[in-house]
Amino acid sequence: MNVKKLLDIFWRKPKTDIRVICTEGDHQLGGKNWDDRIVQYYLSEFHDKTGTDIMQGNPQDVHEALYDLRIAAENNKKTLAKRNDVTHPIHFDGNKTNISLTREKFNELTTDLLERTIALTDKVLEQAKSKGVTTIDSFLLVGGSTRMPQVEETIKEKYSASLGVKPVHFDVDEAVAKGAAKEAEILAIKAVLGGGSTCSGSTSGASEDDIRNVALLSGKTVDQIKSVLKTTTQKVATKSYGVKVVDKMGKEKISNIIIKQTPVPTETKKLYKTADDNSNVLDLVVYSNNENGEYADLNMCTKVGEIKFELPQKLDSNMPVDIQFTLTNEGKLLLFAHDLTHNQTREANFTPEGALTEEQMKEAQEKLGSLTVAQ
Repeated sequence: MNVKKLLDIFWRKPKTDIRVICTEGDHQLGGKNWDDRIVQYYLSEFHDKTGTDIMQGNPQDVHEALYDLRIAAENNKKTLAKRNDVTHPIHFDGNKTNISLTREKFNELTTDLLERTIALTDKVLEQAKSKGVTTIDSFLLVGGSTRMPQVEETIKEKYSASLGVKPVHFDVDEAVAKGAAKEAEILAIKAVLGGGSTCSGSTSGASEDDIRNVALLSGKTVDQIKSVLKTTTQKVATKSYGVKVVDKMGKEKISNIIIKQTPVPTETKKLYKTADDNSNVLDLVVYSNNENGEYADLNMCTKVGEIKFELPQKLDSNMPVDIQFTLTNEGKLLLFAHDLTHNQTREANFTPEGALTEEQMKEAQEKLGSLTVAQ
């Protein structure tokens, strides 16, 4: 499974305000990509040394050989984080040979992959700068792939002098999970004490008795619970969301309504005009993309969903239609369309990639409801 590369820049006031400034990532880039380069290298070296092309063998044998090579590639990658070279024996179709892989060769094989990560880092730093963040306090390395020496070495070389900070390995394997758990704790405590599931710092008038009871049940002190109640969190949209439109040249493209890096929750409305004459159906197709601008190339976007807006009266071209998008803290995308000519409306809910569906949320809530306090 690919481990996505995700970079966040966030700002925090001690104990009170945690705010994401911007975020960038590539869900198709991860440790497996580095493993695949090793596998390809082993296949090539085996062919050069033995004259045998493993990929041309019996399908079942090929499947087993590739499985073994993938396991070896991941293990050898980890070994090269501590040693300068590693040797791996390969047996296939009566042929046997040992293949050596040095850290230097491994770095050479994967240079472009690291460059993709660095390009994302450059992009998120520029975006943060455009939002007024010009100094960085810490450069945290998170995720198992950051154990590869090439990662830390490249970051030190490229950013340490310019940013004035050195990369720090911080809870490499558990940081993301702990961060999610921390936010869940904040939301849960606020919900229990009447603050709802929002990320605001309001205590909604929670009484001292209620706070003491929550502290007792959670194993925290009263001061810790009060500190949680004062904490606010702010996330941003990790993608842009828009609808498919036709420009004056007849070309289809995506008109973004919610722009990536916009603080959430957010609600944005945009006015459009119908393109066809004598039509009583508007086909509203919603897409997500990684563009930060008003428009995006249709070929670079991912379809989220669509609705048919059927009208009792037919619309001519150039008739105004308001499209409103609402993106919630939970990642739900809500669409509200308003035909201004006949005052007709249509609503729809979408679940973008990565967000829980209503059924999944209900199932999770039911599981939580079945838990009891251990005696």
